[in-house]
Amino acid sequence: VSDLAGQRIATAYPNLVRKDLANRGIEATVIRLDGAVEISVQLGLADVIADIVGTGRTLGLHGLVAFGDVLCDSEAVLIERVDA
Repeated sequence: VSDLAGQRIATAYPNLVRKDLANRGIEATVIRLDGAVEISVQLGLADVIADIVGTGRTLGLHGLVAFGDVLCDSEAVLIERVDA
């Protein structure tokens, strides 16, 4: 992960990525993209990406592989109003 210093990182989660990089003492350029982040490397917009990965299938389709630590864990839940 320390190899990220000086790299361009594309993500839909710039605040999360900047915070993680700062905690690690790594300076890099974070580029905010909304959707299709995986293709940014092929287009030359970024050197690496930070994205949500389920199976990694889309990463593989674009010649990418996951590396480094997980930035956060999350889960999807359904929520309704109590008085509904």
